[in-house]
Amino acid sequence: MANLNIAVIGNYGKKIGKEGTKSDITFYNVKRGDTTLTLIEASRYPEKLSSLFYALSIADYVIFHVENIDRYFGESLIAVEEMGIKKGWIIRNDREEEIKEIISSVETEYEFLDDSPADIREMLIEMAEKIEVREERRGSVSVDHFFNVRGIGTVILGTVIYGSVRKHEDMEILPSGKKVHIRSIQKHDDDYEIANKGDRVGIALKNIDVDDIERGDIITSEEWIVSDSIEISINRNKYYKDALKDGMVVHVGNHMQFIPARLSMNEKTMLKMEKPLVFKCDEKLLLTYLDSRKMRIIGTASPCKSSYS
Repeated sequence: MANLNIAVIGNYGKKIGKEGTKSDITFYNVKRGDTTLTLIEASRYPEKLSSLFYALSIADYVIFHVENIDRYFGESLIAVEEMGIKKGWIIRNDREEEIKEIISSVETEYEFLDDSPADIREMLIEMAEKIEVREERRGSVSVDHFFNVRGIGTVILGTVIYGSVRKHEDMEILPSGKKVHIRSIQKHDDDYEIANKGDRVGIALKNIDVDDIERGDIITSEEWIVSDSIEISINRNKYYKDALKDGMVVHVGNHMQFIPARLSMNEKTMLKMEKPLVFKCDEKLLLTYLDSRKMRIIGTASPCKSSYS
């Protein structure tokens, strides 16, 4: 079973898929045989920058339905680029030439599509059918929703971000470090023994209560770093012009984690988070400043300037 994850910026997901989980991000699902699409719409953006971040953090690709050409359109283009998404599509409208001029300055490659949901759905399914599914010994799931189901217990919804996870596997949930057991795995409402990178999953867990889970937790059999203070190097996006000051409160994003942090800029550049961040050394963290009146995307931060135990 192959699954393709697509972020949607603008009100368009309902034209392609069936609505699923809805909060500050809304999921729309498509299934044909063993091939599935998961569309994640940033339903509270631009009010909440976190909504955009969460949608993009899951996505392999992005679809824009441009309703206004304003600073938020520019901000979302930068967010897509900074989060490393290489390919996207823009639904055609009567401002195509103006949009083409704007996107000429970003690195993400965009293609314009006619406003035909059926054709777009078919194109995405054909892309998903070409995905090569690889099973690996270890893996990790990023949690975005969680709840209690009568007769089943604690259930999380999330995305496999690395490797593979299996039914009856004993794992760890970070940052708490609690040990959990996978009772069952569902993908698009069907039961499976295994889920692989990119899969959208519902997992029933044993040995943990809903009160002990938060969005952004990582269920894993892999090695991760967990720390509330990290040394970083910052790579600003070219449109962020404000000064970075010692003591300013920023937000750092990684997978489904979006955590307030205080910037320390003395001999070293440090982030001191309100709660521990879960990360790997080769990951790029998104750095944002929510109080900016212009561009809220600072850029990316590279962790592991120091060693962690």
